[in-house]
Amino acid sequence: MINIQSCAGDPVSARFDNSPFLITHDLTDNPLFELERIVALARDMPANLIEYNTGELPKSIDPNLTPANGLSVSETIRRIEECQSWMVIKSAEIDPEYREVLETCIREVGEALGEAASEFSNLRSFVFVSSPGAVTPFHIDPESQFLLQVAGDKRIQIFDREDRDVISAKQLRDHWHGGHRNQPFPAALADRGEWFDMPPGIGVHLPVLSPHWVEVMNSVSISFSVTMRTTASETYRRRFA
Repeated sequence: MINIQSCAGDPVSARFDNSPFLITHDLTDNPLFELERIVALARDMPANLIEYNTGELPKSIDPNLTPANGLSVSETIRRIEECQSWMVIKSAEIDPEYREVLETCIREVGEALGEAASEFSNLRSFVFVSSPGAVTPFHIDPESQFLLQVAGDKRIQIFDREDRDVISAKQLRDHWHGGHRNQPFPAALADRGEWFDMPPGIGVHLPVLSPHWVEVMNSVSISFSVTMRTTASETYRRRFA
């Protein structure tokens, strides 16, 4: 289902859980990622597992000030082309069909890593639906992940998680203790981030706590994120406990 290839040509095991790299996948024609199927997924999900808001956001924003879009979940998905919104459906694997996709992806990641594969835990999947031009503000995530672009084009800027000018130890410690994922964007250091273009069929690996932000291009974007925790990612996170 996914064909992992390092963007630098070195072995996947050398970069996994350490630095970003691109992959390819074949989810672009999967009917699970058609809008009406995503409406059905959202309809069966608990409300606390769906987050959505306007997509017209700056790179930095206080999460308490993020504006709502004034629509229902179903309306947001069906009108995503014109309603200037961003949505994520968390724990999509509650649905058995999405669970199968998650498990297949994880199995193929393990096969690509070979002897370097560790036991994965806390496996989760997320479906993102975004309007043209939507921005996901600068943030960090508590898991390693593969973000797979299924429809539309987006680009992502990823920063070195070891750069303490970009993300301080205090920010990481606060995040460990329950702080929000959003972080202030270091505008003066913007040139330190690496850009990855993500057309359909391309994905990127983000190691745990890698600071990043995302911008959708000129068409509706649908993405599928596969997240996991590993021995290495948990060891890294605990450095800031």
